[in-house]
Amino acid sequence: MKLTHLFLLMFLSSPTQSDYATCVSELKSWVKGIPGGYTGSDDKYSQMVAYSGKGLNDLGLYYECTDLEGANYVIFQLSQIPALVFGFCFPEECTIDDYWEIINEIPKNTTSAELLPYISQYFPHSESTHKRILADQGFEINLSIHFPENSVKTLSDFTAGSSLMLIFVILLLAACISATSIEIYRILHVKKQDLASTIISENSILKYDPERISFSSFIHKESEFNNTKAMEILLCFSWYSNIPKLLSVKTKEKKSVLDTFNALRVFSILWIILGHTELYRLYDSVDINIDRVQVYFKKTVYTLLFSAPYAVDTFFWIAGFLQSYVMINYLISKPKVNWFMIFMHRYIRIFPFYIFIICIGWTFSQYIGDGPKWYNAEEILHRDCKDWFWTVIIFINNFYMPTHGSMDCLVGEWYIANDMQFFLISLPIIYLYTKISRIFGWVINIFLTVMSFIASFAIAFDENFNTVLFSDQNKRYMEDLYYKPYCRIAPYAIGMITGFIYYTSKNDTDGSFDYWAYRISFKIKKNKWIRYILYFFGAFLMNFYIWIQYDAFQDMEKWSRVQNSLYLSTNRIAWGLSLTLVMLPILLGHNKAVSSILSSNFWAPLGKLAFGVFLCHMIIGRIIFFSQGNSYYLGQLNFFIDAIVITVLAFLLNFILSLLVEIPVLNLERVILKTKD
Repeated sequence: MKLTHLFLLMFLSSPTQSDYATCVSELKSWVKGIPGGYTGSDDKYSQMVAYSGKGLNDLGLYYECTDLEGANYVIFQLSQIPALVFGFCFPEECTIDDYWEIINEIPKNTTSAELLPYISQYFPHSESTHKRILADQGFEINLSIHFPENSVKTLSDFTAGSSLMLIFVILLLAACISATSIEIYRILHVKKQDLASTIISENSILKYDPERISFSSFIHKESEFNNTKAMEILLCFSWYSNIPKLLSVKTKEKKSVLDTFNALRVFSILWIILGHTELYRLYDSVDINIDRVQVYFKKTVYTLLFSAPYAVDTFFWIAGFLQSYVMINYLISKPKVNWFMIFMHRYIRIFPFYIFIICIGWTFSQYIGDGPKWYNAEEILHRDCKDWFWTVIIFINNFYMPTHGSMDCLVGEWYIANDMQFFLISLPIIYLYTKISRIFGWVINIFLTVMSFIASFAIAFDENFNTVLFSDQNKRYMEDLYYKPYCRIAPYAIGMITGFIYYTSKNDTDGSFDYWAYRISFKIKKNKWIRYILYFFGAFLMNFYIWIQYDAFQDMEKWSRVQNSLYLSTNRIAWGLSLTLVMLPILLGHNKAVSSILSSNFWAPLGKLAFGVFLCHMIIGRIIFFSQGNSYYLGQLNFFIDAIVITVLAFLLNFILSLLVEIPVLNLERVILKTKD
């Protein structure tokens, strides 16, 4: 018997003399309407049939069903992740309790033989798909029943938290509009006065003294626009000044080889969006071809998409490099170190914008989405925000997590915790390196890299993790290895060492500051064959660790426990090292062609937005995924189309959010704390 047959049979196997007899009677009328559902009949029950799904993960026509009088769309969920559901447009007389009562009565009753022919017409397809999904792939079945339309929220359902967040956003908008208006008024007023002064001085030479007019005009402007502290704070929100800051690019004279990092940031965030689109389409969407997942993921292109975590390691490498280079410059130039201000600058740079995006997603997304899958969107997207928000505030959410596994509040929050922890660890390391002895910086960073290998290997081997992310062996992979700083710090540490070399190459002409960094940079600068070798081995390492996974994707059981553990413990070290091998010659002034492309002004505004895009891209993506009106077809082209849509929307949204919060906060820091850019 077909699996979907069973769902219909169980509703028709109950006696008509019961508390749910009306429901059973309506369902029998629904079954008798099956022929009309295929011929376009105007009969109510035939229309319900036409709008119902015809098999596992076929959602049918949700919106048409909800618009049909007397109908109610119902989801029978067999599995939450990945989604395994049946979607029916059934009579509204049936309640969820009725469905459960009918299900509980199944063993006691049989179905009327007169209805079997109708059921056979409804499902003309073979049952192999259902068997293959549920039996061969061994998904756990946990039945639940939902009316998706009841989960759709409107503005009338606003909670207190959502209302407060809305008020806060309105106040921010008011501040931005007011500040922008004031600044534009001032500029126009000054231009008008300058024009008037020019006309007077040119046409009234005999009557007026130009110097006197110019001086009095200057005094007038200064006295009229003398800013109070409150006005300075308000002007921090002006879009007139902030938009040019966000879109600004450097002149040719001010460009630096470090501008190449903008391109790396953009490439990395695009790779991350591709990877997350693929992953969360599988987790969140109702995929009509779910039985073909493992076949698709054996294709070459998916190996590249599933390598997107390396893009996160690129961000860590860049962060380590810039942290060491900037901090060394600071410590060398400042005899007295203000550690409090160093920490505050970092905290202000990240925390307000980070928390704002979390709260935006948490409070508003539940009112945006709609669709047959929206019934469990809020449960999955934000179920841990309330109880575990405290871990986010103090950046320990990669250690303290719910018992069910990864914290569901914002995709990528673990990265922010790691980044802050790495920042705190780097401060004493760079201080010892700069103020005490260079050996401290080298030895500690090498130790952290080796420790990362040992910790990753021990955890991967002990828990028998698999290289293939969606393997059944990896139920605790994210929580126990992927999120942990002692398993992720290697690229950051290697980036710091690269920063040592770069600083030395810029400031040390004889090796007196850091002998080993000087010798490395000297050899790279003077010997083109060394540069070629670095390029070759760097590119080789990158490609080796990406494409060797292809073999594992073909057969998840092929690699031994030791092989999986070695890969999972060396891959991040290899990626950080490969970035150093490829980028160091470029940073030292060679390969001008590549450097000019990577440091192009095109990347600068996009690079500034990359951090916010990382935080908000899956808020957008998952709202889209959960709001799907029809079943989704997993496929390479669909993944790329989704990724393009999410990328465009994420950059546009973050442009707005940056003008609302991120740039004003940095302006406020300069005004209140008197810090520099």
